[in-house]
Amino acid sequence: MTELPKPDSVFNEEYNAKAKSLYRLVYDAQSSANNKKELIYCRIVGYLLLHPINLTARGAVLNELASIHGLDGTQPSFKIYELGKMYLEHLIRPFRKHKGKSPFSSSHVSRPSFDRQREDTKAILQDNPTSHTTAKKKALMRDGYRCIISGRFDRSSLVESEALRKAVYSSWTNDEIRHVATECAHIFADATNAGITGDSEAQSQKREIFWTILEKFGYPKFSEELNGPGIHRLDNVMTLDHNAHDPFDELALWLEAVDGVPNTYKIQTSYTPEMIKGLDLPTHVTFSHQSALRVDPSLAMEPKFPDNLPLPNPEYLHIHASVCKIAHMSGAAGYIDYIFRKMEDIGVLSEDGTSADVIEGALSFLTNAPRSVAISAFRRVSGLQK
Repeated sequence: MTELPKPDSVFNEEYNAKAKSLYRLVYDAQSSANNKKELIYCRIVGYLLLHPINLTARGAVLNELASIHGLDGTQPSFKIYELGKMYLEHLIRPFRKHKGKSPFSSSHVSRPSFDRQREDTKAILQDNPTSHTTAKKKALMRDGYRCIISGRFDRSSLVESEALRKAVYSSWTNDEIRHVATECAHIFADATNAGITGDSEAQSQKREIFWTILEKFGYPKFSEELNGPGIHRLDNVMTLDHNAHDPFDELALWLEAVDGVPNTYKIQTSYTPEMIKGLDLPTHVTFSHQSALRVDPSLAMEPKFPDNLPLPNPEYLHIHASVCKIAHMSGAAGYIDYIFRKMEDIGVLSEDGTSADVIEGALSFLTNAPRSVAISAFRRVSGLQK
């Protein structure tokens, strides 16, 4: 957790007078915090102002602060904590995935030849992915049968395909080739999918608030893009090995865009330098179409196969990166990790992490204020109140 900078050191431009005044309220609310949890809530709001996803997002948070400050004459600190709690639960935590990951090899079916795999590939590429399985397959093809960050090859693909194996081992030396079990990583998690049916009203409300926040932050089309099967769209998934996938899902690894260089990212983590070495990952990565066409020219049967496949969406990655940074600076990441550890200790953790509310309530992690208060207030200012 990083302390918020003093108000005198930020927002000193004349046009930021309002931001400075409202930021001071947030900064002062730290001294009124009764516990570490309220301090985290407060710092979430503060860092959303200092390191916003974009300027529209900063404006949205400033408007929230201005509205709660003007509602009545009560001390604004409690309302600031409520606002930070809402952003923790409905912006940060939806990006913090837990378990539910399966290696690509689990769904592979052995092929007698790469020719047959090629025909299977062409069929898959005709349509957008509509399931986790097809998303995994399509991402693996686009990413050249390797982790898009580490470059390590997918072991099951090498085992199954003699043609791929020959192409790889003729292009790289044995010392250069590393193979692992790869996994399909979603940037926006399945749990944020507004198209899920059969969920409880509370779960539906959470997703509604998540997408409303992003809409107010300047992303009105994302809920439609990622609705239903759209959550598996190719620009929302990446092939990662476990060393990259696990920390990516845990908000411990993110990709920060390099200015002026398309699809090039600096790999950032919250780990210590010693732990970073253990990941064995590069410092930068450039995404490009490293598909089967690159390793086996015989697969280039059609001009559009497969270089028309979209790369990971830079805006999706930017939002994920911003959430990771705010989560770590505010202390929210450690707080969520603590909740999941407690859930594992008492054995109530579901695979997708949705049982978090049960343990949070049982361990009194949440404030005494009813959730409906925050939901109702946010829906009202967001124009969702019916």
